[in-house]
Amino acid sequence: MKLHTHHIRPLSSYFLPKRPNYPSMFLTETSISNEVLKILNNTTNPIEQALEQLCPSLKRHIVTSTIQNNLNPHQSFRFFIWATTKDCLRSKKTHTLIIDKLKGGAFFDFYWETLKQAKYSNFCIGSDAFLVLVKAYEKLGLVKKALESFSKMWDFDCKPDVLTYNAVLNVLKNERSCSLDLAVYNQMIKSGIMPNVVTFNILIDGLCKRGETQAANDMVHQMLKNGISPDKFTYTSMVSCLYRAKRVDDALSLFDDMKRDGCLPDSVAYNTLINGFCKLGRVDEALIHLRAFEKDGFVLGVDGYSCLIDGLFRERRYDDACALYNRMLEQNVKPDLVLYGTMIHWLGKARNFKKVMKLFDEMVNRGKMPDIYCYNSLIKGFCDMGLFNKAWSLQREMTKHGCFPNVHTYTILICGMFRIGLIREAQRLFVEMQKLGCFPDVVTWNALITGLCEAGELKRAESLFHKMDSGRYQDLDQDQVLDSASLQTRVEKFIESGLVLKAYEILTQNGGIGVMPNIKTYGILIDAFCKEGMIDRALKLFNDLHSNGLSPDSITYEILINGLYKAGREEDAIQVFSVLVKNKCTLSSSTCKLVMMWLCKKNKFLDAFNLWLGYLESLSCDCEAIKNIEGHFKKGEIGFAVLGLLEMDFQLKRFDLDPYTIWLIGFCRAGRVEEALQIYNILVDCKINVTAASCVMLIRGFCKNRRLDVALEVFLYALRNGISLTPPIRYQLLRSILRFMPRFKYRRAASSDSLS
Repeated sequence: MKLHTHHIRPLSSYFLPKRPNYPSMFLTETSISNEVLKILNNTTNPIEQALEQLCPSLKRHIVTSTIQNNLNPHQSFRFFIWATTKDCLRSKKTHTLIIDKLKGGAFFDFYWETLKQAKYSNFCIGSDAFLVLVKAYEKLGLVKKALESFSKMWDFDCKPDVLTYNAVLNVLKNERSCSLDLAVYNQMIKSGIMPNVVTFNILIDGLCKRGETQAANDMVHQMLKNGISPDKFTYTSMVSCLYRAKRVDDALSLFDDMKRDGCLPDSVAYNTLINGFCKLGRVDEALIHLRAFEKDGFVLGVDGYSCLIDGLFRERRYDDACALYNRMLEQNVKPDLVLYGTMIHWLGKARNFKKVMKLFDEMVNRGKMPDIYCYNSLIKGFCDMGLFNKAWSLQREMTKHGCFPNVHTYTILICGMFRIGLIREAQRLFVEMQKLGCFPDVVTWNALITGLCEAGELKRAESLFHKMDSGRYQDLDQDQVLDSASLQTRVEKFIESGLVLKAYEILTQNGGIGVMPNIKTYGILIDAFCKEGMIDRALKLFNDLHSNGLSPDSITYEILINGLYKAGREEDAIQVFSVLVKNKCTLSSSTCKLVMMWLCKKNKFLDAFNLWLGYLESLSCDCEAIKNIEGHFKKGEIGFAVLGLLEMDFQLKRFDLDPYTIWLIGFCRAGRVEEALQIYNILVDCKINVTAASCVMLIRGFCKNRRLDVALEVFLYALRNGISLTPPIRYQLLRSILRFMPRFKYRRAASSDSLS
């Protein structure tokens, strides 16, 4: 469909004069950030030379905020890679930002592409560019990828510095073999990079964690040969190493050496010694040393109290343990989940359930949700007392808090059922636990067989014994999860029943035994989490999907993006959307509109406009026409851009008013009402009905700007077209007219004179 000329006003009536350019001396930090963005948007020329000219005006926090607010990962990464070559612009916060972006698991490809572009531009890449890669891969547990990143540095003519070597050594320190980290250390020495105290601390800590006490001690001597004095981290690692080797007295001796060398111990060193004495049953010695530690200024924290209380309980000194707990509370030290679990476990064993329930209530009131260890202790206590109904209700309650029964929970319940004669119920629970993907261990089998024998069901017990012995137990009903399809059915059933967490439990447990969920099952559960407001769980499940080798489809992306927007997590939604675009998934118009709304809220109108043009291009639209429209918008020629887009929409016979409404409302919210008016005028001239929301935003905007003639014209348009405006917007217009009546009359009169 071709637009007729009588439908269109002269284009000059749509446009306003551009703002003047201000001298560079008046540039604000926002202006500098905008200059950076302009440079980054220039894809035709290498950007580094232009950034160099702007470098004197840049500061660390401007670099950080630009990267934080920029939605384009290529631009963020390119800017970061350049900034890391300037000592005055490097910052820990910027490094953390990039690592957090990469940690999502989907931006690594973007980053590698950006590195290649920088290399082809003959830009000298600094070691920090690879440092963030190594750390991001490490945080995701991808050791192999971290090492590959390190080895590729030489392909980019980039030499690692001591920080990068330390990051790689940190990745390797948890590996079982020390040969790799020692090889990296030797390479570091050969490259002429001198190790620092952090280097030796990482090596010593790794050796200590592997139990290689002598090798760790040799590394300390090497450290001293290099003229580097051990610090508190060195000593603490060695103290912990000796403690794990049950050489507590040697650890205490080293601890004294540490203090003599003027190196103040930290809480980890103190707690390590206290824990070592307690684990060896030498609680009284631990208490004696504690008094000496307190004279040094050490204040016992919750970790130290936990060690001592657990040690006293192990020696059956319940009164002393409870007295120490009360002393801790008097010192305003708040118990953590570990200490609560310890108290509940031991008091449950002593059958002091009055104190157990008091502690449980106290824990919940403090906002600490019990873990599986606490729940199992309580359930066992109730079963031991014959209060099975309470144990059963507690087992059902725990799932509501995101804590799922494990094999120990089911074993405790089965034993409790047999104890009060619930033979059939115990057998049904035994079957049910396996249907949920929780498989019995030898203790569970023994409990079931023993219970059946004591109940006189010897044949059934013997049959189970043979099945257990041959590993052929398959006494499950038709709901057993056998493949991905049956797993999806089970997940859907639990979600329909409102048991979303139980559905998640089934998915994870069956995934662990080889029944892998398909992409549709993931999408169903992600959608359920979003609807329940469990956004972090939805994001975690989305990342699990990647780690399990599955690629999300466009529907899964859209489910998560919608959920994030509804939860107010717009930044996360944009990041997920960027991944969707990168993976070339099919875009839907609804997702594009959702993202456009957010971009307009952030005053990123060009990005919003380009997003819709990209969507149209994916529909095989005229690429040349799209390019021309984009050019008009970049020049600020809103009228030409909107007219071109309308003509394309009519030609395709798939006109959609929503994008125009989003841009119009976005301009109004940004205070750019003249540009919004251009869109409004074009839509009206083309006989396209403007929405009520657009009319409201225009009236508000022009009332605020005291352009009451325009506000009144929009109001009359709404009345003529049957658009019902709410009382507040009518009152706002009326108040504005009454307030600025003389000026309004003058303007109306002037307008009438000109017409006559």
